[in-house]
Amino acid sequence: MKNLLFYCLLFAACFLQSCSVISEITYFKDATSTSLVDIDAKQTLSMVKAFAIDSSGEKGSLEELEKLPKTWTSFYEIQKKDGSLPKNPDSIKLLKRAFMKSNFENDELSGFSLKLERFSAQDYKNFDKMNEGKREKIQLEKQMFTDWDGKKLTIDINDLNFDNMDELLKEKEEDENLSSEEIKQKKEQVKAMMQMFDMKMMTTLKFENKIKNISGKHEWFQKIDDHSVKINFDFKKMFDEKPSDNSTDKGKIIITTE
Repeated sequence: MKNLLFYCLLFAACFLQSCSVISEITYFKDATSTSLVDIDAKQTLSMVKAFAIDSSGEKGSLEELEKLPKTWTSFYEIQKKDGSLPKNPDSIKLLKRAFMKSNFENDELSGFSLKLERFSAQDYKNFDKMNEGKREKIQLEKQMFTDWDGKKLTIDINDLNFDNMDELLKEKEEDENLSSEEIKQKKEQVKAMMQMFDMKMMTTLKFENKIKNISGKHEWFQKIDDHSVKINFDFKKMFDEKPSDNSTDKGKIIITTE
């Protein structure tokens, strides 16, 4: 793994095809948060394995994935080992607080876990900027709901769909010089595939202080207790242009703590 781009590409691919993405974000009163993402990518990896021979007849990306650390390892250590550390000291500080590991089931690679410790909203943006200008880039700050000021979390309901994944696909296909119609067809194929797979995506938001108030609503949101909210994503409804019922607002959901 030579740099962060490789993992971000993997992360984006898992969002498109994995059977399970479970995340937990803990919000602290100092305006930082810790994010933990577990990605069960067995389906994706099975497909990658089936097509793991590239045009040169050698093994492709799966062999590289299997070399990733099996225990929590910082991105700093990974890139230091590869001799690819950035020169920017602020970037190095971020890498020391970002960790990943690969997971195995019956000695077969089954998925990955990512952990970002005590990141501020600006840290998430800076982490994304490390991949700026690359088609592998994803908007991690949106996926992690980072608009947190230590007391109030603001979630744009638009971030609960896959518009950013559409943008990623568009950039990828434009880079391959496909026509607008071909890009549209590719996007529809991905959407159909996501709806076909038995995928699960759940995020739990935990707060250091008690939840005082929640304004706005969405059918996928459920308050669990005084400190936590759960979001269960519904892939069958994810691409619906019309809301299914009156349980979903437009605009923003704001969670305020004491």
